[in-house]
Amino acid sequence: MFKRLSLILLLCLAGTLAGAIAPVITTIAPTCAVVGTVITITGTNLDATTAVTFNGIAAKIITDNTATALKVTVPEGATAGKLVITAAGGTVTNSYDFIVLLGLKTNAKDNAEMVWVPGGTFTMGNAVGMAGKEEDPAHQVTLSGYWIYQNDVTVAQYRAFCTATKYNLPTWPGDKFSWKGKTGWDDPALQQHPIINVSWADARAYADWAGVSLPTEAQWEYAACGSQGRNYPWGGTATKDDRTNGWDETRCAHWENSGKVGKSTWPVGSFPAGASWCGAQDMAGNVQQWCGDWYGAYIDAVADPIGPATGNFRVLRGGSWSNHSSYIHSVTRNYNCPDFYNFGVGFRCVETGMAPKNTINAPTVISIIPSSGIVGTVITITGNNLDAVTAVTFNGIAVKTITDNTATMLKVTVPEGATSGKLTVTTTGGTAMSVDDFIVMFGLKTNAKDNAEMLWVPGGTFTMGSVAGVGRDDEHPAHQVTLSGYWIYKNDVTVEQYRAFCAATTRALPMYPDGEYSWAEKRGGWADPKLNQHPIVNVSWYDAKAYADWAGVTLPSEAQWEYAARGPQGNNYPWGGTATAGDQNSGWDATKCANYTNTHYFSSSTKPVGSYASSASWCGAEDMAGNVYQWCGDWYSAYAAAAVTDPIGPATGSNRVLRGGSWVNYNYYYYGNYRSAHRFHYSHPDVYKYDIGFRCVSFLPTP
Repeated sequence: MFKRLSLILLLCLAGTLAGAIAPVITTIAPTCAVVGTVITITGTNLDATTAVTFNGIAAKIITDNTATALKVTVPEGATAGKLVITAAGGTVTNSYDFIVLLGLKTNAKDNAEMVWVPGGTFTMGNAVGMAGKEEDPAHQVTLSGYWIYQNDVTVAQYRAFCTATKYNLPTWPGDKFSWKGKTGWDDPALQQHPIINVSWADARAYADWAGVSLPTEAQWEYAACGSQGRNYPWGGTATKDDRTNGWDETRCAHWENSGKVGKSTWPVGSFPAGASWCGAQDMAGNVQQWCGDWYGAYIDAVADPIGPATGNFRVLRGGSWSNHSSYIHSVTRNYNCPDFYNFGVGFRCVETGMAPKNTINAPTVISIIPSSGIVGTVITITGNNLDAVTAVTFNGIAVKTITDNTATMLKVTVPEGATSGKLTVTTTGGTAMSVDDFIVMFGLKTNAKDNAEMLWVPGGTFTMGSVAGVGRDDEHPAHQVTLSGYWIYKNDVTVEQYRAFCAATTRALPMYPDGEYSWAEKRGGWADPKLNQHPIVNVSWYDAKAYADWAGVTLPSEAQWEYAARGPQGNNYPWGGTATAGDQNSGWDATKCANYTNTHYFSSSTKPVGSYASSASWCGAEDMAGNVYQWCGDWYSAYAAAAVTDPIGPATGSNRVLRGGSWVNYNYYYYGNYRSAHRFHYSHPDVYKYDIGFRCVSFLPTP
């Protein structure tokens, strides 16, 4: 009996093992890190993992082990190489090396991350006959350890340098570059691209300001190819018969995926699988990089070479987005006059100094996504030196959980009792605070009819209007208003939503704003998908009211609109400020809304809704200043001094109320149009214009 039972159990176990499925690795984040960093592996069939090794060294811990994700800590003694997962169903090896950084720190001046390159000896250049004569002879070079920027210097970093030093920004790339459609060097979409059109002198000036230097040619090549002599930063060994050994078109920005296709650089770090042995990224492609040396012929074995004392040309390394694969080897040399610049030339920097120590730098907070959320929302904080976090607070309230803690990213849950305000990260190395407030929403739901997200505005009492000496006459007198709670659309009604309404009701679409609007270039009209998330414009009050009726909501009363914009604090603008007779524009920030300077002047168009998430109001409503004026439900009338409850305006009138300012207003003259208390009433209900839209409110049950 027992023998039979044992046989059955063995057969069942064998069947189970035979049926186990081999694991699969989809992503590893980050793809390079120092010892002790927690990395997240995603894939499938990971729930039966028994071991994870880094180039043969077993990971110390495995946590959060599920079928699709697990976390491991980079172990002591790990070196760059393949990451291997062993599970009940088999073994899987990552397709590219995991880079174990030998040191990581941040330059305090420009917040650039630097990776440590330990001293060593390598073969620089190529053997005779392997390439152009400028790359030979191959010779031994010994270098002391140094820090190198993990990425090329970015547009954002270079702009900060120019602002601090009054140095001129580079020439704009012009028609030869796909950046042609961008607004300029301050376009948010370009900030993480490498700076281009910089001469050697420009790069040197930046390095001097940042307290660093341009790499010597030897330092650059060693960081790219290491003592292994890699043909490309990620690998390969060049021979006379196979000059492109190791080439992988997916690991860098080059002609086929950049020049021929997008005619543009990529954001730095877009190809993490193409990082070099020390963790430096974009050492192949994207932009050529200035080195400190004058160009000259190679000499015999040397220690810490700095190139010739004089010359006519400076060295460029790395290839660019406009080059073919044959031009992007780790050893390929280029050179040009020091005053040369073009759309494929940038730079990175190095620092010679102390080797890494077991000290922890102060943290920095770069981004918070999302920038608003209800209690329980998981948000991702990115920055630097976040791997020693001891506490995270939301306006003084500690978070309940901290997960996915790495040097550059951690996740936290918005805690009970949290209120809108600064998010603070505390580590053993110091404290960092977010630049913008995190908005803790009181409630969030979706309107089933048009899929609009709605935010809860809790009932309360506030001062409506402006104090004496602030604003126009029709903002006076300031008076107390008490409102019941309500839901307000997080964003203005979009083109996509309004199209759906017209399709469902056979109502005609608004007149297309052709001619005086940059939308004239979008030949698809209202159907152009690029417009889907822009606010609808050219709608009359009657159009807005018809939409609200169809969606089962209403237009906000003027009091509801103002309360959602300024809150009980009485913010001068949705993001803050307190207006006084001496400073009625207190809190103004042109970067926080779509206005003449950053929108009309450059693009002559609205922005997609929610483009300024960091300037949301206290309840989370976005674009309550700028982008488009917004219809309210009220007829316009003068304010009364007496306190009122849930006012809806007079029963009749000639003009309807518009609120919020628009993308066409001059911010140096029309600050008042963006203030939360500003009233714009010169609009008959059948008026429509290319800067008039709307949002809605609802009285559905409380959250």
